Amino acid sequence: MFIYQSNIPAPSLDEIKMNLNNTAKQLSYRKTYSWIKNDEINKIIDDLLEPHCSDNQLDYSYAAWHLSLKNDVEIILLDKCSLIINNRRIKRMRQLKALFKLTFILISLHNRAKERIYHPDSLFVNNVLKNHFNNLCIKL
Repeated sequence: MFIYQSNIPAPSLDEIKMNLNNTAKQLSYRKTYSWIKNDEINKIIDDLLEPHCSDNQLDYSYAAWHLSLKNDVEIILLDKCSLIINNRRIKRMRQLKALFKLTFILISLHNRAKERIYHPDSLFVNNVLKNHFNNLCIKL
């Protein structure tokens, strides 16, 4: 095709990686960018560009990169980033749900234990608190 026969060489691989990294940061920043690390983004970019590179240079011309390949790589990169963010969001929601359930169970166990201890027929009330009350009454 005509777009692959350009005489202008493609941008350097480092420049492409930097631009893709910035694109991923800008578009995924709205989706709480802190949930995905730079190392992970760089690894995804390396995996996406690996089939299209040889000897640390793109196999395509400048026109081919900008007209077809760049958009495809950006779409796949953003899809993978959003998938990672969604998976982590689901994991956090599960962790919070488990934490709330555990807190509810611990509070209910604590309340039941207080009811058992301070119930008028419990051993603690009949023995310990009555003896303590009687000792205080005798001293007064």
